[in-house]
Amino acid sequence: GLKYIETVPRRGYRFAADVTVAFDGGATERVLEEHTRAHILIEEEHDEGELSSYLSAEPAVATRAVAVRAGEMRASSRRRTATVVLASLALVCALALGALWLRPSRTESKSALLPFPAARTVPLTSFPDEEVNPALSPDGRLVAYSWKGGTTDRMNIYVQQVDAGTPLRLTTALAREGSPTWSPDGRYIAFVRNSLDASTDGIYLIPALGGHERQLAHISCVSLDWSPDGRSLAYAARDHAQETYGVSVLTVDSLDVRRLTSPPAGTFGDIHPVFSPDGQTLAFIRYTDDVAELFIMPAGGGEARQLTFDNRRIDGLVWTPDSRELVFSSNRSGGYNLWRMPAQGGEPVRVEGVGQDAHEPSVARTGGRLAYSQQSVDTNIWRVPLRGGAANDERPHKLVASSRRDENPRLSPDGQKIVFESNRSGARELWVCDGDGANQAQLTSFGGPVTANARWSPDGHWLAFESRPEGRAAVYVISSEGGPARRMTSGAGDSLAPSWSRDGHWLYFGSNRDGSWQVWKMPAGGGDAVRVTREGGYEAMESPDGQFLYYNKQGFYTVGLFRQPVAGGDEAMVIDLPQLESFGDWAATNEGVYYIHRYDGAGKHPAHFSINHFNFATRLTTQVAPLEHDPTSNPGLNLSPDGRSLIYSIDDYRNLDIMLVENFR
Repeated sequence: GLKYIETVPRRGYRFAADVTVAFDGGATERVLEEHTRAHILIEEEHDEGELSSYLSAEPAVATRAVAVRAGEMRASSRRRTATVVLASLALVCALALGALWLRPSRTESKSALLPFPAARTVPLTSFPDEEVNPALSPDGRLVAYSWKGGTTDRMNIYVQQVDAGTPLRLTTALAREGSPTWSPDGRYIAFVRNSLDASTDGIYLIPALGGHERQLAHISCVSLDWSPDGRSLAYAARDHAQETYGVSVLTVDSLDVRRLTSPPAGTFGDIHPVFSPDGQTLAFIRYTDDVAELFIMPAGGGEARQLTFDNRRIDGLVWTPDSRELVFSSNRSGGYNLWRMPAQGGEPVRVEGVGQDAHEPSVARTGGRLAYSQQSVDTNIWRVPLRGGAANDERPHKLVASSRRDENPRLSPDGQKIVFESNRSGARELWVCDGDGANQAQLTSFGGPVTANARWSPDGHWLAFESRPEGRAAVYVISSEGGPARRMTSGAGDSLAPSWSRDGHWLYFGSNRDGSWQVWKMPAGGGDAVRVTREGGYEAMESPDGQFLYYNKQGFYTVGLFRQPVAGGDEAMVIDLPQLESFGDWAATNEGVYYIHRYDGAGKHPAHFSINHFNFATRLTTQVAPLEHDPTSNPGLNLSPDGRSLIYSIDDYRNLDIMLVENFR
């Protein structure tokens, strides 16, 4: 058939045929548009590693105009013929305008002139693994995302057609890659790479349909976005492990870097910067410990203004094509959903046509398409026997299970009760049950704020935990039988991950109240807190004999477990552990440390995960139990009081697919 659009290599698309307006005498119906499906053929150019895409098949859009029969007229000159035709057109236009004037308004009649088609959500990917970080191309015809591709490698960048097609793998590095972002002309994709040894960390550029990659900056960063003019990339990074993340801008040509935000000390920082399509504004997420809010600022720098005040989590945001609204993922109503709000502020509203557990939204500049990742997770609590366990308990078995997330369990001092976190009520709250998993009951009812990290008092009568009803994390205490919770900490900063001294007189907790994360302690009955560590600290617990305090540093992406004498003294590294990414990755005893071992396949050997034990006396490490996969959530690893078993939580099922919303507006 006749081609109306052709591709100009390395330039884009152009019209290939003249557009004319036809007049058909029998037409009385006003038809604005008829759409037919377009098919994209991708062909490879081998020069300079770049590729071009071509459109083929029938015309993508065919348009018919209002028709009129002028009648057969005899004319003696061209001027008279033109005059008659113009007069007839004027008459028809007048009649049409009169009809439109008399037509009922859209509010008065359901038969509007051109009703909007309803939004329709369909799966875009459905692989048996996690596909994350979706990024629609500017025209909405392609999507880039991160995926393991069924291998044991870390995440790589893939791209595929929205309508159909097999994913095309763009990168092959043994590293974690994410945050793909399209250049405004759709020719390139920029992405972030992070490796275990940081040797290949950086911002990279690759042709959108395959070719040679190029490193733009050697830096460990997250959350990348391309400016609408194509001249710069915004990203979030920090210079040192103890610093907060801030938003910077990298000029693509000169590779100059300029810092835009400086969040308050002690916070996680600013991540996920996104430029408005008109290039005037930059939006980002500011995380304060486990709570996030939306901010906007001038794209060239200036004062940032807060838009949300929900004291909840946010997982991704994007602008609408007209730069008037922001679409973001939030658990502001319990589970994660997509919300939209005016860029100048206002009350967020739910995005129609989008299901539950929606994360990481992406909106195409044209084409009316929105993509997001949909998460399905089933986390359960398991018990694994240690050597010398009971004969009828030789294999790991499930203690607490539901179709939701049940995680971070803690056994009571006598082993008769378990406290754990669950979102089965719609928000993450504390639950308790018997030591065998029976008689499960909800303990707290904060109704939205993340409530977590509960620890038993030595006598088993009280539980200390953290929650965020006012935004910042604070330590609370509640009776193990239920009742009102009492707030223990106050003042600036966050206070979290509480634990009890062995004599029950003190509460330890991690806090950034003085600008850096350190371990603090306060009287269990209330009173002033005093600082315990000097060189950093986060999650802490005393050894069973009360002689040492064990702790990690800042929790996330920090290597090593440390200890110092409870009576005072210098700290020492106990073991150069792998990254302690989650709460409850380790449990200290008088003889050694149990910990979650993670190896994710970023080297020459396949990924493997296990529970290991490090013996203080022999300095030897042994495997206690293999794990099928990375627990990823807060495993809450802890030893039973009789020393015969361990309990922990793990994601028995975890999958993320990318969903596509058609007719988004």
